Amino acid sequence: MSAIVSSQHGLTAAQREVFDHLLAVGATRPLSAPALASELAATLQTGCAAALGRWPEGRLWFAKSQISSLLRCEGSTTAYATARAESYSGAVAVGVVSHRAIQISHTHRHLTPAAAVDAAIEASRDDEKFSNWWDDQSAGLQSDLLCQMISRTVGFLDAFPPLPANWVPRFEESIQAKLGGLVLSARPDLVLGRPRPDMRQTMFLCDFKSGSLNDGHLFEARYYALVATLRFGVPPFRSTVFSLASGEWTDPDVDADVLRLTAETVVSAVNSYVDIMLERREPTYTPDRWCTWCPARNTCDAHAAHQASESAAKSVQLASLKRSSATPTDTPRTTAKPSTKKVASKARNVFEIE
Repeated sequence: MSAIVSSQHGLTAAQREVFDHLLAVGATRPLSAPALASELAATLQTGCAAALGRWPEGRLWFAKSQISSLLRCEGSTTAYATARAESYSGAVAVGVVSHRAIQISHTHRHLTPAAAVDAAIEASRDDEKFSNWWDDQSAGLQSDLLCQMISRTVGFLDAFPPLPANWVPRFEESIQAKLGGLVLSARPDLVLGRPRPDMRQTMFLCDFKSGSLNDGHLFEARYYALVATLRFGVPPFRSTVFSLASGEWTDPDVDADVLRLTAETVVSAVNSYVDIMLERREPTYTPDRWCTWCPARNTCDAHAAHQASESAAKSVQLASLKRSSATPTDTPRTTAKPSTKKVASKARNVFEIE
């Protein structure tokens, strides 16, 4: 992304913020060490060799979702692996259509956001599962989902400047790094720039979230950067997760130390995954807000205990609030004596409008 937009005028304040501080258009791009990708590959191959030797299949495919599940709760790993293929839901439909609509808004800029969403729905009907699910929904639910899809699309258009052709924008591009029996895969929502032979870090990777950011999103962005580095031999300039709701983003900078730490995290995740799936050890359960999406939430003892603990804590808190708000009946009342001081002037109402 070395070229600067020919005209920087006409950007909104939010677009200018992204243009200047996230995309950092015009700023010098760092140079990467030529041997970094080979070093990272060696770390992964050495650290995962024993686990891959035990894996019964020819290759182990590893994606962001598997690592994120392991980092949150190891117990959810087996639940997701054994669950049936995910059925469509409102949240899934909104994500699928919104990402398609953002792409259409770029390639067909004359379309309104609503028209882009309509086109995205029609394009998504290539998936029979989505098409059947969408047709089964009521007009009221479809209306709610359409508004969410349009809101996400507008969130991108209002936050990012128009993307010129020389930035080579790609949407939901599949990136894979094959390391012997291990395949690391990523699919960032937006990719800008291309790798350069001079080892200058010019690529930009971004994933979009409709809600607020959390701690796990930083690792997701760095995982994308690691896979891209292994695939292309040079790290991206930046990799981030962007909240369409708040306009905030995770720390986007990518350097050798960040990539080394991410590679070590992936090694640990691969070893844990193989041990758990081959029943070499029991998973560790760490119930929290992510239990809401876990396929095993209705049968998980750890989740049930967590719910019971939270319910008990809320009951104690509520009882404490009731006690503190109760009016004491045994405290003698006293009558305040009238003040003998003259008030110099009447206090001004703080809500008064001048």
